[in-house]
Amino acid sequence: MTAEEIVSGTFRNIAGTVISAGPGNNKVSILDLLTKKPVVVQVTGDSQLRKLPEFVALRMAMRLRGVSPETPGLPAAGAPAPSGGGNAPDTRGPGARQGGGADFQQMLARLPEVKLADLQKGDAVIVVATEGTETSAPSAITLLSGVEALLTASPAAASVLSPWSLSSGGDLGAQ
Repeated sequence: MTAEEIVSGTFRNIAGTVISAGPGNNKVSILDLLTKKPVVVQVTGDSQLRKLPEFVALRMAMRLRGVSPETPGLPAAGAPAPSGGGNAPDTRGPGARQGGGADFQQMLARLPEVKLADLQKGDAVIVVATEGTETSAPSAITLLSGVEALLTASPAAASVLSPWSLSSGGDLGAQ
């Protein structure tokens, strides 16, 4: 295996709601739920913009709350995705692979892509971005929309993208 690129530095997790998204200037303004202040994030050609299907967000929210994803009313393990789920991840769990374990990066790669123009005011998002400087906005590495259920389940959801893996317990931020 040969690395295409190695990225290092300080990264920032931002969880909040979209204030505005400007496809013309490739920026999205987000009301950060932690600081209660607006943050402008630059979207580049290298940014991943994905949408988490509602049923996956609900299952992940259940994990954050420490409730079994096999709870009645949720899709059963291995069950087909709800209607329109042709590009949706396997419902065995986020990024599930044979032999168990979760690979969150693979799950992200399989999620539907979204365009900046698809983001609407009030949409909940989680972003991993560069730190930014006084003169430049943070650049989005990954922006995940469709995360309303996650953000209402636990404050730990804000860091769900940071470790790029999911724990087996209720804390998605643990490794």
